[in-house]
Amino acid sequence: MKLEIEYPMVMKAVPPRSSILKDVIVKDVVTVDIPELSASEVPVALRVSGVNTQTQTPYHVPYYSVRGGLYVTAKQPEIEEGRVRYDFGYKETERFSPVFHNDMHCEAQTVVDRVVGTHKSGAAKFIFPEGLARAHQDNKDRGYARNRDKPPVQVALPNFKDLKFPRVDDTEVEHARAAIMRRIDDLVIVDGKFMLRRPEPVYFADASRDRREPGVFVMLKVTEEELRDAEHVQLDRAYFAADDLEGALAYAAEMWRIRKQDDQDYDARLFGNQIEVLDPSALRFDGDRISVVRAAEAIRRNFMETLLPQANGGPSYVKEMVTRNFENTSLEAIVNYKHLEAALKCTDGSITTDDLCARIRDCLSGSESERFAKDMEASMLEVAVGRWERREARRNFGLIF
Repeated sequence: MKLEIEYPMVMKAVPPRSSILKDVIVKDVVTVDIPELSASEVPVALRVSGVNTQTQTPYHVPYYSVRGGLYVTAKQPEIEEGRVRYDFGYKETERFSPVFHNDMHCEAQTVVDRVVGTHKSGAAKFIFPEGLARAHQDNKDRGYARNRDKPPVQVALPNFKDLKFPRVDDTEVEHARAAIMRRIDDLVIVDGKFMLRRPEPVYFADASRDRREPGVFVMLKVTEEELRDAEHVQLDRAYFAADDLEGALAYAAEMWRIRKQDDQDYDARLFGNQIEVLDPSALRFDGDRISVVRAAEAIRRNFMETLLPQANGGPSYVKEMVTRNFENTSLEAIVNYKHLEAALKCTDGSITTDDLCARIRDCLSGSESERFAKDMEASMLEVAVGRWERREARRNFGLIF
């Protein structure tokens, strides 16, 4: 199906009849051809059910297997003469299709809110069109007034092609167009209904100190990039495929035992409903491999933290302490770190997960291993890396354990 899709574009530019660089929010249009399939080509791969914590209403979401990915039924857009239109709004948006541009819509709203919050009465000077800032403040004032039942103020965005900007960053325009195309690439039409590609649902085993008991949760929108974020990697948390609930429960219970530092047997429990897997062949998430990657990210972060001083001095103090810590680091530890870093950065497939496990083992058994992991964290690393090693042993040697 060929469609013209309107979407908001946020950038820094000098608007017409102005000489000041502003936050500019306009409307752009892209023409696309969305693939159409029949229902017979789209089987249900799994179902996720639960209760919405905000509305307390039950939900049932079927995930369909389409071209190697998982798709869910999307909010159906309003189509007028082959075009999906877009109107900018604050509290309610009458013409708003999350299937295409919900993230971009939120980004535009966030920019307006930031400008108004920062510049307050002078907000209109720092944003284009100026009506956005004024309407935002009017709607905020209505929220505290008695006439809350009145509809929010709507502002029509100008079309990008209709304006001549004295100055505009072309890279920001291309970035916005690439962003909407990435979202549209995740769309298919099945028997006239729009479906949107979604990350594979996974189980999240959590035995962190934030919990009162070990638990397993269903996560619906976790991407692999988020899983590898070193700032949020905790070894007492891990992710498992939708057909590996038993593994998730066992992992959470074992990590809880390590945290408690005793020999008692603990039981983890599932919070929510189990994912109903109808077609295991549609699953692509490899939780065992992700555990190895997250373990490598954790010990890489640990080693770098040993080089940094505490934040209690100026630039000269920081430079002196980093230099001293680096001078006191053995060559073997540096080499092990560099090998681990190279394995993590490799994306061409020349470094396998087994190779990454070997790099982790080198760090944990070599010189100054306590700088990579120590005490309780070392035990957790054994469990995290052991997931992959046990699986490979079963596959390669037919072992049962």
